[in-house]
Amino acid sequence: MIVFRCSAVLLAVAANGVLLAQGPETPPFHREELSVALRDGVLHVAADCSETRPCKVRFGNTVQLIKNGGSVKASGSHSGLVLIYVEPSGRLVAGSTLELVCEGCRYERGVSQFPANAIPLFNWAVIDGKFSASGGADYRAEMATKNVASGEGLMATENEGTTTLGIDPALVSMHVLTPPKTSASACSVGEFSFDSDYYYVCVAANKWKRTALSNF
Repeated sequence: MIVFRCSAVLLAVAANGVLLAQGPETPPFHREELSVALRDGVLHVAADCSETRPCKVRFGNTVQLIKNGGSVKASGSHSGLVLIYVEPSGRLVAGSTLELVCEGCRYERGVSQFPANAIPLFNWAVIDGKFSASGGADYRAEMATKNVASGEGLMATENEGTTTLGIDPALVSMHVLTPPKTSASACSVGEFSFDSDYYYVCVAANKWKRTALSNF
């Protein structure tokens, strides 16, 4: 009999080719969730994340470890929405137009929607200065991905989950804002510049040529 492990179920194939299922089996790994719970008027976020069992979030090719949870308290007597999310540095953030007290997380004032570069977790309503007992909305996703491909003449760089596109100077000529003072001024092949009298082109490393401009 051949045994396979698939998720939390133990699968077995008998000698006659019949597929058997046994389980559930304890999974060989542990995955914490970025949970949220309301207790005694306080919103507790990622309480299960710890040094030994950190929660993981991915921003592009960067994985951030969340090793401590946070708690959020509403301050004042106003009503509104609190947004809980993870910023690219891996820090838990509570954003709102309301006044909040945030321990183990960062309070971002004036937030009315999830930032574009953040991973949204939850939102929770505050009514007259108290978190609503009816709960909030869950924005967590099990898995996600984003593929960015740079076309001809472009190049892409990745930093903390942010993909930045730029011009590839090896394929696209770059405009030099300040015209060269001499034909031996520093430059790379393909760079160009101009002023009211001349058009300049870098034809080799640190070698400029120019042509006069005229009316026509």
